[in-house]
Amino acid sequence: TPFMSKDRCAAAAFKEAKRISKVLQKFGAPEITSHLSPEEAEDLHKMQVILEEDVKELEDHLNLPEYEPDEDAILSNDDGSWLQCYMEDGKGHASLYWVDAHTGIVQFTSPQRGEIIDLARLSTIIRELQSRIDASPKNQDEAVVAMEARPFELMPEAPDVEETSKNLPWKCIQRSCWMQICLWCFTMLVILFDSDYHASRLAPADSYDRSSVKLVSVSDWPHRAFRPSALSCNSHAQKLLISDQFEIYSAKMALDGIQASGYQQTLPLRNLTLQPAIPTAELESTWKSIGYLHRPGLLLLLDRDGRSIVEHSLRGGGYTAKYWSLSDSLPQKLEVIEPIEGPGSQMCSTKGSGLVNMGWAIYASTDSGQVVILCPSAAARVLQPLHMIVSLRRKQAAMSIMKLVDSHTGAVKLQREKIIGVQRDIYDGVLWLMVSTTEGSTEIRAWDVSVGQVGRWSLPTGRRWAQGLCLLGPNQGLLMAAADDSSEAAAGAELWRLVPRLEKRRRAKKVTTTSV
Repeated sequence: TPFMSKDRCAAAAFKEAKRISKVLQKFGAPEITSHLSPEEAEDLHKMQVILEEDVKELEDHLNLPEYEPDEDAILSNDDGSWLQCYMEDGKGHASLYWVDAHTGIVQFTSPQRGEIIDLARLSTIIRELQSRIDASPKNQDEAVVAMEARPFELMPEAPDVEETSKNLPWKCIQRSCWMQICLWCFTMLVILFDSDYHASRLAPADSYDRSSVKLVSVSDWPHRAFRPSALSCNSHAQKLLISDQFEIYSAKMALDGIQASGYQQTLPLRNLTLQPAIPTAELESTWKSIGYLHRPGLLLLLDRDGRSIVEHSLRGGGYTAKYWSLSDSLPQKLEVIEPIEGPGSQMCSTKGSGLVNMGWAIYASTDSGQVVILCPSAAARVLQPLHMIVSLRRKQAAMSIMKLVDSHTGAVKLQREKIIGVQRDIYDGVLWLMVSTTEGSTEIRAWDVSVGQVGRWSLPTGRRWAQGLCLLGPNQGLLMAAADDSSEAAAGAELWRLVPRLEKRRRAKKVTTTSV
């Protein structure tokens, strides 16, 4: 039983025959026949002519009214041209049927007379010829080039793979694209799910030594909005002074353990308690650095203009302000001050200075990256520069000035350094500097006046470091104050301690000098 009606079978055979006839007609073009042999071109032309006539006759019969021919008319058709087709019965089985192009008769048994054209086989032959034509060169020169290049195109990527080299370029691009996509996905996952990426008191990008730089415990800060701006201390008197923008507080520094002369062990610092050092009403101007002199009981405030220092007495209940101006022989502005007293101030009364030793002097850094020694002149109340001992900016290429190029705009800018802390270490014989850059990094450097820099330690980023350094004692390190800018709350005050290791370096240097 046929799956389709005879009318549908005839229409399907007509469409397939018409399609094949058009394809055979295209094969007669000169650019295609040049790829065929003369016998193949002639056979295709004959088949195209026969199939074109059968299509025309079948089309005429399909337009006529339907009629049912008798069996005698079918058997008497000796010169019929039958188109052999097949149809599926719905169960995956193919059933053959034949359509007479001259009469439009459809039968499901093989005809006994007439010529049979197998449309399925003819379609297969056409596909094979088309594949051969597509693979053949378009002209003789191209054939020669293809023949010569063929061994190189088919060269494998590696001895143990079957992929040829012609697939290599696009595969490299494909693999690199997949790698980039994987990296982007990994980066997005880190940004979305890693909480430390966005908010961390210890920034993930910090490269400081956590074994040397540690937080110091403070029992209670003066208030929630307290943000340290300046710091100074006296290790002999065990007194620390720390200020924000408007207030100054003091605290007693004490180390847990026996403090014998020449001890080598680093002792822990006791919890600090801050108390007001001077009434806020007595402070008439703002400052950017503070200094403390224990013997005379003086508090020195560096004015914001960097050209004058205000002196306050912390003894006797009077806080009368006295002013010291900077000598015109030093045109730069001061950034930070660190007073010294005792034997260290005797340099002010050396021969040729014309100054009198008042028992104290000042180590100060300037806005040009220099560290100078200032000596007081009581008669004119002027601070006279005596020596310049450190300069971070020189004419030759140095690390103090670096060229930075913006990758987006191409603009060139300079990274400059500023000294925001100075401390003279009489125990190790070095000068400690706290240096900040315009790019937001801050570090501690150790300078030997005779040889230059002998050590450096990075500090945590994401903080605004207060002006000044505090020396805790021999082998006890330094104390620094900072305000955590990454903190969401107003309270971001921190106290940090650095315990550097310089003793072995200093001793090795002395032994080498003695041997020479």
